[in-house]
Amino acid sequence: MYRLGNGRNDWHVNEEEADLRRSRQGGRTVRLPAEPQRITIDLDRTAAIVIDMQNDFCSPGGWVDYIGGDYAPLKALASAQNRLLASLRREGVPVIWLNWGNREDRLNLSPSILHVYNGAGTGVGIGEPLPGNGSKVLEKGSWGAAIIDELIVEPTDIHVDKYRMSGFWDTPLDSILRNLRAETLLFMGVNLDQCVMSTLEDAVHSGYDAVLIKDCCATNSPAYCADAAHYNIKQCYGFIADSSDLLNVVPLSETQEVLHMTRPSMYAGKYDQSPVYKISPKDSNKFVLLCDGSQVPFVSVVEIFDAGGQTPPNEHAEAYEYFYVLHGEGIASVGSDSMPIGQGSYFIVSPGQTHQVRNTGKSRLYVLTTMVPDEKFSDLIKSGVAASLDDEDLRILSSAQAQA
Repeated sequence: MYRLGNGRNDWHVNEEEADLRRSRQGGRTVRLPAEPQRITIDLDRTAAIVIDMQNDFCSPGGWVDYIGGDYAPLKALASAQNRLLASLRREGVPVIWLNWGNREDRLNLSPSILHVYNGAGTGVGIGEPLPGNGSKVLEKGSWGAAIIDELIVEPTDIHVDKYRMSGFWDTPLDSILRNLRAETLLFMGVNLDQCVMSTLEDAVHSGYDAVLIKDCCATNSPAYCADAAHYNIKQCYGFIADSSDLLNVVPLSETQEVLHMTRPSMYAGKYDQSPVYKISPKDSNKFVLLCDGSQVPFVSVVEIFDAGGQTPPNEHAEAYEYFYVLHGEGIASVGSDSMPIGQGSYFIVSPGQTHQVRNTGKSRLYVLTTMVPDEKFSDLIKSGVAASLDDEDLRILSSAQAQA
């Protein structure tokens, strides 16, 4: 995979995946489908931000209802949000409620902010009482600024008041996130194209990774506004995922913790009993996974290259990678250097070095590869599609085993 960053703060990417973890050692990794690429995140470096799920926006009798807006699609998010937030809390992911909570004197609000809510001066704007219930619009402590009753809020959750469309301006949000050591932010709430989008953009400008949870966000703006927000997030700011996909993968972290706690003194097996994968269906290479990071702090595979097959150029931030050719011939490239490889050849690649292996022979190339530490390469392999060994593979590997 290609590294984006400087080795201490980086992603690893290819056409199909973006690995957002800054460290490939430890942590609690989950991988989930997303757009424009599937993503890998570390739950220990993740926080959930829920924006503006407040009565003034989402409830009958609130400000949106008063101005004739449709609050129903906003209120309808509560069920999906509750399910996802409960799961994230169990995993120890911080939940942050980011809501309008203005001062009574409004001294920190400029005319440009006040204009949004009472543009002609003839309606009810921020801090002014609604005719129906007297609640002061979006004022801290008011009914309108409270989180809707349909949402479950736990005592361990974090509350941050905001005073702009973006929750980063004039608030402690950034300091809180940095003290939590959060790197990846999961965004939910309303309105998608306004406060959610503005906060998400500022998060990216501040160095965070942004993942919009699509079915946990909504807007009552015209449909093209949501379309534009989704397009721009995928194009310029981050990733879009669904809560169902995250719910499906979050329990994997519990399995990983158990495996790490119950390591035996020895692992043993045979190549023909090991799982086989392709990272993507269109790949010509397949991997026999001998052992991986859920068992030991490294990964060992037999990589099988079809004739003409090759790895993409990639590098590893922290790992050394050892290659031993079991059968076939090819070219190994490391940086600007290249060398022919054949049966019995081996080479070692240091961290930070771009490298590639190509099969230049007329038959398959079989390479035993070990990477220390794993850097979650085994997770990438296991997220792919199942494959199998054919008769040629079994013959070659059996012969290599006999020679060993």
